[in-house]
Amino acid sequence: MATWQAVNRMRVGERYEIEETIEGTKEIERRVVERGRRERARFYDPWEFPEIVSEFATKVQFNDDAGLLDFTHRWGSLRETLDITHQVPGGDPVGYAEQHAAIVRFSLELIALIR
Repeated sequence: MATWQAVNRMRVGERYEIEETIEGTKEIERRVVERGRRERARFYDPWEFPEIVSEFATKVQFNDDAGLLDFTHRWGSLRETLDITHQVPGGDPVGYAEQHAAIVRFSLELIALIR
C-alpha cells in the first residue's frame, strides 16, 4: 500500500530580525522580517525533522523575541515556502507566531493527556 506524503521544501533566509512599524491607526505592528542576501538562503524538507513541532511550541513564547528569532533562524519564516514570489508583505506578525505556538502547545498537552 502506497503512503502519500506531501513534499514541501521550506526556505530559511540568511538572517531575520523583528521590525516595528506604525500602521495607519498609529498602532505599532511587530513583524519578523528577513534580512540578508536571498542567495544565502538554505532549503530543507520539514517532513525529515519531526522535532519542528515541539521546538516551535517550546521556543516561541509570548513576549520572548529571542526565542522567536532563534526558531526562525533555524527553521525559517512560518509562512515562507519554496514559492519565493508569494511572500507575506512585511514578514510574519509576531502575534501570529506567538498565538500559533500557544495552540500547538495546547494541542501537544492535550495529546499527552489522552495517552
